[in-house]
Amino acid sequence: MTILSTREQPTQITRHTGPPVRARLDARAGGGGFTGKDFLRVLRKRIWLVLLCLLVFTGLAGVATQLWLVYAPQYTATAYLTVSQPENVLAVGARGMAGSEIDRYKRTLARLAKTDQVLERATNDNPNVKQTRWYRQDQAHILPRLRDAIVVYPIAETDLITVSMTGPDPRELPEIVNAVADEFVRYAGQKEQSSQRANADKLQKQIDQLKAELKGVQGVLVSLRPKEAPQIEQTLKLLSHAVEKQADERFRLEQELRTRQAQKELFEQQRARGDLDNSPVVLEALSKDPMLYSLNNELVVTMSGAEGLRQKFNEGHPVLAQYAIRQAVLQSQILGRETMLRESAFDRKLGELDSEITRFATDLQKIQQGHTESMRRSADLQETLARIQTELHREAQLSDDIRKREEKLLELKLEGDWKPVQLSAPATPPDAPSMPRWSVMIPIGVFLGLVVGVGLALLLEFVDTSIKTPTDVARRVDLPLLGIIPHTDDLEEDIPDLRLAFATNPNSLVGEAFRQVRTSLLFAAPAGQTRSLLVTSPLPGDGRGTVALNLAASIASGGRKVLVVDANFRQSMCRKLFPQCPAEGLSNALVGHTPWGDSIHEIAPNLHLLASGPLPPNPAELLGSDHMRAMLAEMTTRYDQVIFDGPPCLLVSDAPILSTLVDGVLLVVRAGVNTHGVVGRARDSLQRIGAHVLGVVLNGIRVTAGGYLRDNYRTFYEYHEQDQIEAK
Repeated sequence: MTILSTREQPTQITRHTGPPVRARLDARAGGGGFTGKDFLRVLRKRIWLVLLCLLVFTGLAGVATQLWLVYAPQYTATAYLTVSQPENVLAVGARGMAGSEIDRYKRTLARLAKTDQVLERATNDNPNVKQTRWYRQDQAHILPRLRDAIVVYPIAETDLITVSMTGPDPRELPEIVNAVADEFVRYAGQKEQSSQRANADKLQKQIDQLKAELKGVQGVLVSLRPKEAPQIEQTLKLLSHAVEKQADERFRLEQELRTRQAQKELFEQQRARGDLDNSPVVLEALSKDPMLYSLNNELVVTMSGAEGLRQKFNEGHPVLAQYAIRQAVLQSQILGRETMLRESAFDRKLGELDSEITRFATDLQKIQQGHTESMRRSADLQETLARIQTELHREAQLSDDIRKREEKLLELKLEGDWKPVQLSAPATPPDAPSMPRWSVMIPIGVFLGLVVGVGLALLLEFVDTSIKTPTDVARRVDLPLLGIIPHTDDLEEDIPDLRLAFATNPNSLVGEAFRQVRTSLLFAAPAGQTRSLLVTSPLPGDGRGTVALNLAASIASGGRKVLVVDANFRQSMCRKLFPQCPAEGLSNALVGHTPWGDSIHEIAPNLHLLASGPLPPNPAELLGSDHMRAMLAEMTTRYDQVIFDGPPCLLVSDAPILSTLVDGVLLVVRAGVNTHGVVGRARDSLQRIGAHVLGVVLNGIRVTAGGYLRDNYRTFYEYHEQDQIEAK
């Protein structure tokens, strides 16, 4: 952005080098390419061209059809063939052909009709075909010609196949078509019979092979004795029960064996420690021995007698000595007896444990052998039973396969001389030409007429690069559209001079159009930032003066004080339009001859005019001088709005220089005259030097066929008429 000082007491005005953001977004949104509305507008605009092309091509199609029918009509002969399936196949419900299979079958047969074998036999073996002129025309290439001429296609949802041929002679065509159809029927029948024989031989070989396999399976079943299968199953149940019992017994024996081995190990550890007295076995042996019991009793009696004698005799008495000797002998005997009993009991217990360990180990080994044998026998029986079941299933499957193939073989034999295709309706001489047809040629002519007409309309539209509609401004110029001014030929009011339209006819359509431009300016930028405006255009005759004067009048009608400055020194319009205007003007003020305020002429309330004055020798230098800047600052101080009517910006440099001094620029574009390239160059030239282009005013827009705003204009006049009626 650029900050310019345009007054003696400068205030900073924000200057944009492009259109406002909102306006630019609206312009881009409207310029998204050629839309459906544009297409309809082009059709409405050039509807007569489209209708002319439609009539021309439809007429040409009619003339061509008539000439074709008179001089080179084409006839078509058609034979109908019926495709049939074997009756026995149809009788077997699930094996009948489905719809898709029938269509594929018919397409396959249709391809056979154009094979070399069929076509060669139909031409070379048929004397009627050889006598036709079509055959004699080019015998060397008869097969390629016939292949291209014959058309064979199946009719959908029917059992029919058509064989047809198109040519100029209606009498020869049936002979050729019937020859091909007859030969096709014979060829298809022979091919089917050959296929049936091959299939029968193949089925017979398969049956023989399956029977050999079945015989081998039956031999295996004889050796396996499948009748004993129930007994085998019963034996398996018994073996399973026996295996469970053997497993339980084996577990018990293992537990007993481990218990005896643990007891033996414990006794041996007690012997090693010398701790046999605490063993229950030893204690039991000691308590139950009668000799040890007698010796202990005798020892007790001896000790009791010795104790009674000590009361009578001294310790050294011989009687006491004998008792002492006897007591020692008894104790020695008791100790020896206990030792003998202890060792004897321990050895006996170890012997018992060894005997039990040996017995349990032997029983466990026998149980394990029996369990292993039972498991092996059970596995053998299961394998035998599974093999019996497998062989029985295989026997049943082989028997079923043999039965199915024998049925198919029987079906093939029952079909006999069945033919897949038969001639149901031979070709007859056609009564009327098949080509050309009015129902085809006329729609083609209509279609071509529409295509060419619409194509020419679009071509002319794209070749014409002029700005014609508001959409063109948004799509091709990328500037905001501030308003549209209608062409004088489309107005119902009688306006002598369009430059004074707002002053003479303020309630007219033109006056309303300039009010819309005034409203758009209010939204383009704040009023305080657009005190000075330049109205310019790319080329002469675009209506700059019309827009400047009418826009000033519309602003003045709102109560604002407006000054119109004629800055076009070369083609001034003020003296001709306002003869009472002073001869001095802007040029006199710029060279310092007279103050600019003395040359002001009031043409309406709040609306004043400053003429251009005489043509100076250096207008561009004067407009870019500091004196012009100071004068512009003074003007914007005394007036609410200053509007400069400038020269074309692409022809002279006056307008670009002046655009850098004012707050905003209005670019006037003549609809249908200015091209988007010219307007684009004008826009770029202004924006390149930093001018603030507020937008475009589209002038002279037409409301002809295909034009813009036809309905809007009609509604405007109807609305005002209704308003006048209500006022009366």
